[in-house]
Amino acid sequence: MGVPTVVLFGPEQLRIDRVRFRPWCAPYVAVESPRRCECTDYRSCARPVCLEAIAPERVAAAARQWLATADRPLGAAERKSPC
Repeated sequence: MGVPTVVLFGPEQLRIDRVRFRPWCAPYVAVESPRRCECTDYRSCARPVCLEAIAPERVAAAARQWLATADRPLGAAERKSPC
């Protein structure tokens, strides 16, 4: 544990999931979906178009940014989950 992580999250409307499904005991940066969720129940979503809308380039950019700034304190977009 404790490994810095890039996390993919669905859209803002599913904010509650960020509390339940964030990395524990590790600093992380979140990449949120730009697309609204179309599922009626995210636990049984047949095709998660909101997550598919996250471009791989955004994830790679977040990882590069994380690596370039790994020695500075965490900001608002980067968090450390409690253990």
